Amino acid sequence: MIIELLIFFLAFGCFRLVIGGHHSENFWVCLLISLLLFLGLATFSKFMPSSQILFTLGLLILISLGLYLNYKIVPVTVNHKLINEQNKKRFAFILLIVWTGISIQLFQREYIYGWLSLLSCGSAYILIMSWPYKIIRYFKNLLNKRRVKNA
Repeated sequence: MIIELLIFFLAFGCFRLVIGGHHSENFWVCLLISLLLFLGLATFSKFMPSSQILFTLGLLILISLGLYLNYKIVPVTVNHKLINEQNKKRFAFILLIVWTGISIQLFQREYIYGWLSLLSCGSAYILIMSWPYKIIRYFKNLLNKRRVKNA
């Protein structure tokens, strides 16, 4: 599971650093989301087919999504800006192309690693949108209502 962890955090972390994204209100929520995301993707990637055609289709979907989001909304504004927005857009395009090549190489060595790389990049792009956090906030509010009701 060490290799999977390394692939996930390299893929997810590199994209997250460049494209930005929404942040959780505290460290524990962020840690829980990251842990669940990693475990879910690592488990899910083991059930993905070894089909080169499906993997190529997945890559095309990721590249299309990435190019669209890079053009439309990257970078998502965060409190600490290390590089300007124009550079982040350029780095996001370059990273998408480089990571596509890395994903292909990983898939050829071990298809599970290729899928995990692809899914990790995709999850970083999904998390720059606000709807995943609205879902999390909804469930958090449900839990808080139950606590108040039971108290």
